[in-house]
Amino acid sequence: MPLSQRSVGLIGEASAILGHAPLTTELLKAGLGDGDPGQTDRTGKSIPRDKRAAAAVKAGLAHRKWDELLALAEAVLNLLASSGDAPSWAAELVVSLRADGYDAVSNEVEQASGGFWGPPSVTRTWRILPLGEEDMPLAVTATALARDLKSRGLDIAANHFDQAFKSLTGGQWEAANGQLRSTFENVLVELARKFGWTGDKGGQALDVLRGKKAIDDHEYNYLKGLWGMSHTNGSHPGISSESEAQLRMHSTVGAIRFILHAIS
Repeated sequence: MPLSQRSVGLIGEASAILGHAPLTTELLKAGLGDGDPGQTDRTGKSIPRDKRAAAAVKAGLAHRKWDELLALAEAVLNLLASSGDAPSWAAELVVSLRADGYDAVSNEVEQASGGFWGPPSVTRTWRILPLGEEDMPLAVTATALARDLKSRGLDIAANHFDQAFKSLTGGQWEAANGQLRSTFENVLVELARKFGWTGDKGGQALDVLRGKKAIDDHEYNYLKGLWGMSHTNGSHPGISSESEAQLRMHSTVGAIRFILHAIS
């Protein structure tokens, strides 16, 4: 899954904080060593660390080495933010990666001090994962649905879904839920209109699809329940959470893809 130039630039900026020796090591471990010009140029003049890092990540960007760039980002985060507060650039990188469809997740572990009176130490570890569940990355399924919608000429639904996914990656959970509901409704309405129906309500469209035997009773009950759930915790701020919005996205994306392929 592609990374934005902004994310790649931030990864390069973060990597440049390392010394020359650890920078060489981490670039090699991440698979980006080929783009590293080394510590000196052909004339023997020293190359600053920021220029080395920039050249390496720029080469990674040019060759679309997304996994390698993410591996470097994760390694640098763990090297420089292993204890105490995360560096200032970490928050900016996390936001940029989220916009690209990735989660940079930090976990803090508190360890008792060696002395009797000393305060406990805090160790922070980082992982970068596709946004959503590990076993089914959300960005992958979202891309597949966007492709399905566009290939069937469902442009309105595709636009709603694009807004839903952007809202989700932007942390606007309620807006994501609302746009996702609009996506679902438009798909149901357009599918029902294939059978001559002229209405515009999602629930009624489901009734039409069952009446026309396009879906069976079990499928109808599942989709009807999901349609009812889509009306809760919608676009009103403060009533949804990240995990809920992600789960809604997973379940609704799966349901829409199912019904699109069932009624082709």
